[in-house]
This record gives sequence, structure tokens and C-alpha cells, in this order.
Amino acid sequence: MANVDDSFPYHSKALDFETLMKEFPPAPAFGATVARLSADALSDLQDKRFLSVMASAWHIPFYLRRWRAVGIEPGDIRSIDDLPLLPAFTIHDLRDSIERKPPFGDYMAVSQSDTANHPLTLVTSGGTTGMPRPMLYAAREREIMTILRSRSLHMHGVRPGDLVQVTMALGLSNGGLGTRDALQRYNGAIAISTGSGNSTPSRRQIELAQSIGSQVFLGFPAYLRHLGRVAQDELSINPQSLKIKVISSHLGTEERGTLEQMWGCRCFDSYGCHEVGHVASECEQADGMHLFEDAVITEFVDTTNGAPVPQGQPGSMVLTSLYRHDVPFIRYNINDVAALRGGTCACGSTLKRISPILGRGDLMVKLRGVNVFPEAVGAVVGADLRCNGEFFCVVNRVGLDGHDDMVVSVEINPSSNAASVVAALETRLKEVIGVKVSVQTKGVGELAHLTGITTTSKPKRLVDQRK
Repeated sequence: MANVDDSFPYHSKALDFETLMKEFPPAPAFGATVARLSADALSDLQDKRFLSVMASAWHIPFYLRRWRAVGIEPGDIRSIDDLPLLPAFTIHDLRDSIERKPPFGDYMAVSQSDTANHPLTLVTSGGTTGMPRPMLYAAREREIMTILRSRSLHMHGVRPGDLVQVTMALGLSNGGLGTRDALQRYNGAIAISTGSGNSTPSRRQIELAQSIGSQVFLGFPAYLRHLGRVAQDELSINPQSLKIKVISSHLGTEERGTLEQMWGCRCFDSYGCHEVGHVASECEQADGMHLFEDAVITEFVDTTNGAPVPQGQPGSMVLTSLYRHDVPFIRYNINDVAALRGGTCACGSTLKRISPILGRGDLMVKLRGVNVFPEAVGAVVGADLRCNGEFFCVVNRVGLDGHDDMVVSVEINPSSNAASVVAALETRLKEVIGVKVSVQTKGVGELAHLTGITTTSKPKRLVDQRK
């Protein structure tokens, strides 16, 4: 037998799990501890963790280059109150970093060679805004991300022993595999990792849910609606007969009522990202998403000039991780748009809440001076029960004057009157998004080649042909 290197910190030895769970308690302990911290206690905790992350970041070329370019040196940042002095960065800066030093860029303190020091996990972004970006996670960072995800699942009602069907992509991205780890390690639930349609055909997803007795569905709303239609149209199964008790999703502006009516259960919203893990989640009150403020600082800035926006006004979210030391993320403008809410939640948590995610700033289009998010279009389409929720937007310049125009194609049910649907949606869309668009109807399944709904859990919704 080959000798075993006892000096290598394999995962089982790399972490002090007892200490880690005290620092970042999973549910249900989270609900009685961090979720009810006083403002002063939370501020002190954030300040301590922020300064610790800053100490790590000063050794990373990416931050040294950016901060010294604006005259910031070690010692200039003395507390979390100085956070706004640091320049924000975007996905474009990450791509530039990777080009400077492929394949992982110069924004990580760890590299492939560091496997000699501690175990690493490689995950990539989903690639919805370009080529997938690789990311390395040290064992501690990865475990905290798993804890944050488990908190969200518990808040949505997932309990030990539940059979949870995970319809998120299985592959290089975080979604499906990270959720499986959270369910297994911290929720005590059983993950049925079916993945998206690429991994398990939609018809088979329903057949498995029926035969195994899945109790919870996790996935993106568009794909969960698609699964419900497959159950009804292809298998003659009423989705409510499957007795799903909870749907956990990234709703954004999607109409949750449509999903709840289709499946006969409650549907909850959450938000997370590839770089810093889960950021916020609804509780059982479903009245805004609570920010995990012990793990991530969230700022809201103007999408055009980066200036702070007041509470209640939509802005691009700027995230600062309070636990990523090997790969710090400090003032990362993720370009997802939401708003900070006021008031308190009936659940008793002291953590701040945010609105649903309105959409990605980089997928937003300006149409005759109005900012339009595909997600807002989808919410209107999904609320009309004569449609099946599928849509695709094409923006172009038309006419002799070259004016901007958007055509929204929607799939309608066979029994629906096309002219009536067009008239109603054109009126409602103008009311909601503030600009007139054209609507055209398609038969069920006719948009799949454009959206990719049958193969991916995150379908494409818009193409801007002006670019």
C-alpha cells in the first residue's frame, strides 16, 4: 500500500467544523442568533470581519493595482465606514484580470499550485453574460457558502428527511451541486439531483417526482413552469397531485402566484451569486428577502454613475464578502438591480430586507429613453393565464427614421384567442414598463429554440439586434 501523506490537510482535517458553525451558524441556530442581532452587535461583527478580509486583499495584485491607482494605501481604510472610499469593480474587470494572468486571473490569493497547502474546489460562473469564469474556493470559504445556502432552504421550509428535487444545472456552475451539499450537510434533507433538461429530460423529471414522491422543488421559475406544463400536456398529470409542499426559487419579478396555483404550494424567493454565495432569502412571511449581513455587505448604487441611492430606490447591488480571504470580493458591482426596503419583518429578524431582483443591469435595454428589464416583461406574461409563461424579446431599429422597437413573442395556450391576448398584453406591458411594445403570439414550444428552455434552467429572453 502506498504511503499516505498525513501532512496534507484533506477536507476532513482542513476545517474546525465546530468553530466554523459558531462563527456562521446554519439553521435553525441562525434564526435565534445572527438573525436577531442588535444593530450595534452586527456592526461590530461586520467591522471585525471586514478588516480581516482587507488584510488579505492587500497581498493580491488585483486590489493593489486598483486601489493604488486612486491613491489608497494600507492604513487608509480603518473601519467598515471607509468601505465607500474603495473603487467598485465589475465583471469586466474580472475578465481583464483573467486575460492578464490566465487561467484564474490575479484576483485570487490561491492558485492551482496551492493544492499542496489546502484542498480547493473549482467552480465556474454560469456563462449567461459571456464565457464561464473559473473560480477557486478554499475549503473554509466553500463550507461557509454551503451554510448560507442551507439557511435559505430552511427559511423556505425544507426540513430533515424531505425529498428535495434539485432542477438546477449540474456541471461546472455552483447551483445544483452547491445546493446538494447544503441539503445533505446542514438541512438533513435528501437531494434528488435531476439537474436541468440537459441532464434529465423534463418528462422524466415529472415521472421521477411521481415515483419517488418528491416533496420540494428547487429551480428557476421558468423551468418549473415548463415542468408543470409537461406534466399537464404530455403526461396528463395535474401538478398539484404530486403534492409538492414548497418551491424554492430565484423569483425576481416573476409572478409567484402562477407557480403557486400550478403546483398547489407556497413559493419562496432567494438570491445568490457565483462569487459570494447566497446573499438574501425570504422567510416564511415572504415579505422581502433578508440579507445575510454577517456574511455579505450589500450597497445599492446608481446604475449609471455609481453614486449611493436612497432606501427604496432601485440600484445596482455592490457586494463585499466578509468571509472570503483567499479570493476576496470587495465592492463587486454585480449589476443586479434591487432596492433596500424599510421597516421590520413580522418574523422578528433584525436583518435588513431587499425587494425582489428587478433584473440584470447588463441585460437591461434602453427603449426610447426607458429602461426595460426582460424580467419585468416576463412577470406580465406569466400573470396572463392564457399564456404559458414563455416569451422572447427582440429589440431592433425599424422604419425610415430608425426608431427603436421591441417585439415580444409569447406562447399561448391552444384555446386562447390570439387577438385578445395581443391587445391585453400590449396594453398591460405599456402600463408596467412604461413604453409601447409589439406582441406576437406563438404556439406552445415554438420559442424553445430561442430560449433554450428545454435544455437549461436559465433560459435566454432577449436579443438586442441594434448592437
